[in-house]
Amino acid sequence: MKIEWSETAKLTYAEELEFIDLKWGNNEVKKFMMLSDNFLNTLSTGAFEGKLVRKGTLTMSVISKQTSVFYKVDKTNDKIILVSFWNNKRDPKKLEKLLRS
Repeated sequence: MKIEWSETAKLTYAEELEFIDLKWGNNEVKKFMMLSDNFLNTLSTGAFEGKLVRKGTLTMSVISKQTSVFYKVDKTNDKIILVSFWNNKRDPKKLEKLLRS
């Protein structure tokens, strides 16, 4: 399946990379990027793992203990739409607001 990045996913991924770099440095950024790439490669094969959220319209998968990704599966158009990356230590109320936008 094709993976499509929403503007929010692009922004939140960049924010997460910046946060990791500031907190732990470039080596950890590289590790996170590899984890993300591996996850997205697996996801593109149709191996959907995660928890359905938002009344079954989104799936949440944990990439690392600090970060989750939210995505939609569009089987009609054979694509996966990345909605957002999320630092799991952030305020969950902000997540709800982000997912509503």
